[in-house]
Amino acid sequence: VICHNVHRAYDNEDGCQLSYLDTACSPGAEPQETIVLDRTNLEGINALTGRNLYAVTGLTIDEEFDVEEGEPVNNVLHMDSALTIEGCNSWSRGSSTKDRNTEKFWCDRLGTQHLPSSIIFSPPRAQLSIVHKLRMYTSNTSPYSDPASFILEGRAKPDAEWEVIGSGDFDLPLDRNARGLPIESTYGSGDVNHTYTEVSLSNNTKVYWDYKLTIPSTRDPTKQNLQFAEVELPGLLLPYFPISHSCSAGTHSSRWKKEVDAETCPNTANLGEGTYKLFSDLISDKRDIYNPTIRTVTRQFRECDSIDMYKLDLGMVQASDGTCWKHVHDLEHAIFDLAGADLANYNLTGSVAQVSNAFVDGILNDPAHPIIGSLDDHSAIDSSSNSPLDQQDVQDAFMTLEFNPSREAVLICGSPGEVATNPLASDHSFDITVPQKDGTRTMSIWELSAQRHTVWAHMAMHADDQLRQRQSWALSQIIAVGLPGSGMVFYEANEPYPAFYDQYVRNGFGSYRKLLKDMSFNLIMSEWLTFLSNKSLQSNINNGLYSPPDENYAREIMQLFSIGLYKLNMDGSQVLDENGEPIETYTIDDIMSYASAWTGFEKHDTRGGASASDRHSEGSVDPLYIDPETRDQFPKSNLDGGFIGDQVVLCNDLPDKAFLRKGAVYKLLGSDPTPMMLSRDEALDDPDRPQMELLPSSPLFTRLCSQDSNGVCTFPANVVLEDNLIYDEVAKLGREYKVDTLRTVKMKAGMSHAIHYEYIRQPCVEHSFYSNGKKVTQGEVNKDAVQDNVMCADPTLPVATLMCLRPGSEQSTDGAVYCNYMGERMTYDSAIETCAANGLELGEPWLFRKPPFESGPCVAKGSFQDFRSWTNSTCQVKAKVSFDAGKVAIVHSPPPDHGGMTNVEPSVSEATLNFFQAPWKNGKFPSRNDCLSIASCYVHDDESCICAAEVAVNEVFASSVEISSVAHLKTALHIGAANPLSFDDGYFTDLGSCGIEGLTVYSTAGDCTSFNRDTVFSFVWKSKPFFLKNIKSEVYVSGSDLVFRNPVQFNSLVQTEARDMYHETEEVIDSLFYHPSHPPFLAMRLAQRFGLSNASPSLIERVATAYESGTYEANGFKFGSDEYGDLGALIAAILLDPESREVVLDTDQAHGQAKAPLDKVISMFRSMGLKFESPLAMPTLIDTFDSIGQGSFETPSVFNFYLVEYGNPGAIQDAGLMSPETSLYQSYRLLFLLDAMSTTVKFGINDCPRVPRFEGWRVSSPFGCSTIEGNTDFSPAHFTYWPSSVASVQDILEDLSLLLTSGRITASNKALIASLVQPIFDTGDVPKAIRAAQQYILTTPEAHTTGISRNSENERQITGYESKPRGSYKALVFLNFAGGVDSYNLLVPKGQCGSGDDGYAAYAAARGYEHAVPLDGLTSILASDQVCKEFGVHSS
Repeated sequence: VICHNVHRAYDNEDGCQLSYLDTACSPGAEPQETIVLDRTNLEGINALTGRNLYAVTGLTIDEEFDVEEGEPVNNVLHMDSALTIEGCNSWSRGSSTKDRNTEKFWCDRLGTQHLPSSIIFSPPRAQLSIVHKLRMYTSNTSPYSDPASFILEGRAKPDAEWEVIGSGDFDLPLDRNARGLPIESTYGSGDVNHTYTEVSLSNNTKVYWDYKLTIPSTRDPTKQNLQFAEVELPGLLLPYFPISHSCSAGTHSSRWKKEVDAETCPNTANLGEGTYKLFSDLISDKRDIYNPTIRTVTRQFRECDSIDMYKLDLGMVQASDGTCWKHVHDLEHAIFDLAGADLANYNLTGSVAQVSNAFVDGILNDPAHPIIGSLDDHSAIDSSSNSPLDQQDVQDAFMTLEFNPSREAVLICGSPGEVATNPLASDHSFDITVPQKDGTRTMSIWELSAQRHTVWAHMAMHADDQLRQRQSWALSQIIAVGLPGSGMVFYEANEPYPAFYDQYVRNGFGSYRKLLKDMSFNLIMSEWLTFLSNKSLQSNINNGLYSPPDENYAREIMQLFSIGLYKLNMDGSQVLDENGEPIETYTIDDIMSYASAWTGFEKHDTRGGASASDRHSEGSVDPLYIDPETRDQFPKSNLDGGFIGDQVVLCNDLPDKAFLRKGAVYKLLGSDPTPMMLSRDEALDDPDRPQMELLPSSPLFTRLCSQDSNGVCTFPANVVLEDNLIYDEVAKLGREYKVDTLRTVKMKAGMSHAIHYEYIRQPCVEHSFYSNGKKVTQGEVNKDAVQDNVMCADPTLPVATLMCLRPGSEQSTDGAVYCNYMGERMTYDSAIETCAANGLELGEPWLFRKPPFESGPCVAKGSFQDFRSWTNSTCQVKAKVSFDAGKVAIVHSPPPDHGGMTNVEPSVSEATLNFFQAPWKNGKFPSRNDCLSIASCYVHDDESCICAAEVAVNEVFASSVEISSVAHLKTALHIGAANPLSFDDGYFTDLGSCGIEGLTVYSTAGDCTSFNRDTVFSFVWKSKPFFLKNIKSEVYVSGSDLVFRNPVQFNSLVQTEARDMYHETEEVIDSLFYHPSHPPFLAMRLAQRFGLSNASPSLIERVATAYESGTYEANGFKFGSDEYGDLGALIAAILLDPESREVVLDTDQAHGQAKAPLDKVISMFRSMGLKFESPLAMPTLIDTFDSIGQGSFETPSVFNFYLVEYGNPGAIQDAGLMSPETSLYQSYRLLFLLDAMSTTVKFGINDCPRVPRFEGWRVSSPFGCSTIEGNTDFSPAHFTYWPSSVASVQDILEDLSLLLTSGRITASNKALIASLVQPIFDTGDVPKAIRAAQQYILTTPEAHTTGISRNSENERQITGYESKPRGSYKALVFLNFAGGVDSYNLLVPKGQCGSGDDGYAAYAAARGYEHAVPLDGLTSILASDQVCKEFGVHSS
């Protein structure tokens, strides 16, 4: 099913395009079932049905004829032929010349007797003829007026030259014919009852359209009259053929074919200007989405130019969109069913038949050869039982959903990685959960869920890109998503999980950052790690619930997916503190901070047009979107003691009109002006309200239009300005040059429908604390003068609009809202200027309740709730500090309104609970005593301190001599800057490196010895460009020396936009991706998955270095993109490193790994040539986790199948080594694996329940069980392996050893196996000997590890325990929660701990009092010999 409304997301927007479908599959749309009749589908339908559907081509627009099919007639002149009479002063009864009776024609030739007279006979329709004779019947008057000579001419087209057919003298009889008598003649003879003469033209074989009879003289040249009764032209009348004379009188249709490769579109038929414009308009208006290559148009009322009246071929015409169209035969590209037609009459090329006009004429209207449609039609399903399109199997394979065409341009996008269906690609088909038309499924739920395993197994064994598949399997064990249960929404569908797994495949050799981002926006991941619909603390409070955000994903993306628990050196060793203890990468506070970043993620609505399909009903294959209403808006601490958004440019430092400068981004919306990344303003597309419409003269219009070579706008889906746009004085008249920022822009000039783009401001941050704040309000000001939803706003940012009041009349209702476009936001200074320009002023309104339609067009039909408005009142931003940990919250403190109220938004009121970590200088923050003693502070009811704040901004470096390196600079500066190249030329001066390697310095004044606050430092760090500003911003508690670094935040508290939340999420991912521990963490994880459970520190460092540099070179080959975080470079570094390839290292007992169970199965299947029998063809390998410990899509927890730090108890663990895979080597799983391998060797894959086997095949299997070893006739799959040589047992073992153990089998094991196989081989039963050798080798240690085994030469002692333990013992009960667990609230200290400390107080301080389990909510557990005497668990 193809649907066109897949949501635009971060990873598919470049592939979006405009569609002219009615609603483009929007929810609730009713699609029409169609089949696209393109070349591929025609071949498929023919293969499926046995029909012969072919599109005909090669037809000519000239009328063809077959002389043998001509009909002999007494007169080829049609009775309705048009007449053109020349050489007569006057004439009468012209129609009598061809009316089939003896009524006379009369021509007055007075004074012109010396000139010839002529009559042109033109048929009423396109029909050709061949003249063989000329007959003339005498009139009833004097014989002296009879014609005495003639010239007969013909022409093949109305616009062709006349050709002489015959000429000579007439010898008409003197006998006269009475008037008005019928003439009954035949081809062979005239009417013998009348007088006539006949001239033979038997030599004529040419075909003509119309005829001209000229009479040069009469019997008596002195007579002034010419008279005769009738003209007959006996001959062959050829069959009428359906060619439209598109310009002749009446309603006519014509067919036009798009010239795809036409570089120019010449007027090849020399059409008149009016005719050319006529057909250009008809073709342009026939925008037929149902056929992109053929357009059939009808001319009804408009007339062609007279010179084109009889033209058959109208040549080529250019449509308004620049495309070129060629006039073709009315049946060109028509699809006929040619079953039974003579193959000798046409030539086939794929699904197209090269034919002649005569061939088509012969089958036209023949029921045996119906016309199905036209090539490339999107044809509606035909209800005719004879149509191949009505067959169920055809519809199942080729049906799609289409919508009616419209003028609206809708943005359509594909799902990540989506490709078109090719039902003929193989003989394998997969059902989805869409019911059949009778409401039943074709497969059981079990089979549907099993198919994802089938796909995985098939790719693992047969895909051409085996290393990529292996890498994907390894990545899936690092970023692990677990087994779907019956309670999960995707259990019954087979598409979501393979689509999820495809993310590993697509990113396998690309950037790990892209993989992290894909996973973070994936619905399955959000369900698995419980951050779907995760809401911010404030959102929950607004709904009456105190509940911090879920921490699950925040914890696991750090611990398991990116950086691990402890900081690492590049060689993988742990970073230690001064006491020799490992340093944690994150704390519980960090988890809480990052948890707030994983809020607001929601799944998309059901795709329209596919609502009947369960596979899309949950948006399961589309990325999540962020809901601004539930996203946390406040600053978030990072892992470096700073903030998410550090070193990102401040929004108020962006250059003026940044939306017209280098780096500005615009995203296509289509005809719907509703923004996707910005908040929606009501009545946005109301024509009565101002809109930001770009003029064609606008440089921005030119860039967004992006014309092709024909001058037609292409409207790219994603536009990034590569340079600053240059606006001359004329362009500056455009409205966009008069505003502080843009939201959406409209483009319509010269187009029948408007196209909209939305401006995506580059990522930037705001300081949470600022000076000179101004109050903004939202909504009406009622009679009580109370203002609603009051906040502070930074006056330098364009975040609010204005309400202008009449000067000196604040209590008046007079005033208006002005804007350049609906939804405009402006800075405070712009608001002042706008009001002044309109004779008004910005103020503090007492009353503002005028109806919106009276307050100006910017609020007409809207509401004052749609926007926030500036006032001229100051507003102070204060700091609220928690006593326990020094966390900070933001408090907005505006002055009271005229009603004496301060209705501050709850999120920034004094009661706010939105605390975040803040880096206090020297770790010192206000204590309770400080709060009571500092004049600007006071204690709030919730035991926190609210203080007035002062912001200080200072430069950091005075000159280059203070900077030791780029690393030093990066550590010291926290505030980003805009790219200096986005400013006007000359604004910045490039000072070069100032002696610091890798640095570029830009300054507005001075040189390397005198930096100022505007100095910008530019460098690249780990492939990421940085622009840092030479300032620091600090917040002081007024009246004290207490100071903390001014936080930054992406999200504006005044106007929340999804745009900024996506930018914040990008920075959150970057904080993990660029963390120093990330490269060695990932190097260690992937080295384990690729054969090195205990890789050396030196290898880890080499691999991490390759990953960090993005490149690895070996043997003259280079791998990677030279970009930080390149997985291709990383995996090349692992596999090509000498430590991975030196054979001598196999003898090192710490080298290599124990093979994972599923890896062993796939390796055996592939190396032994497992062949699958049709129609089942493919294995599912379902439910193998229970039997062997691993299975595709069966990960038991987020920790994968095993813990990476696991070391098998005994020698491995004692040596401090790791062997993660051995945690799956339980005896029952090992025995099952060996038995199943043996069964497959002997019987192939089978469905017999009585033996261990690899199961999970589609039901209704035609296969059964076999009890005879080697008989695989009843098996859906079996091994096809045969050794390269069977001359001896040694040859067989050498071959099998190479394939199953990489040649590592020891000599002693090989000798033992040879002694067991040789007796069987000696019987002559070689296949049985091979099977025995396979089974024996599969039991060796070398088949299950990548090292060489060492034989202790001692028999293993089997010991049993039958007596009671000798003494007391302690039993450890292990409680395993699948997924994450909030361990800080699982078991907490309650009573005296250590040397008398209050354990609960220490716990609450670490946890945060707002998050700790209340003391009265704990059930006590008394303990002895523990660190605390009393513990507590939650009372529930």
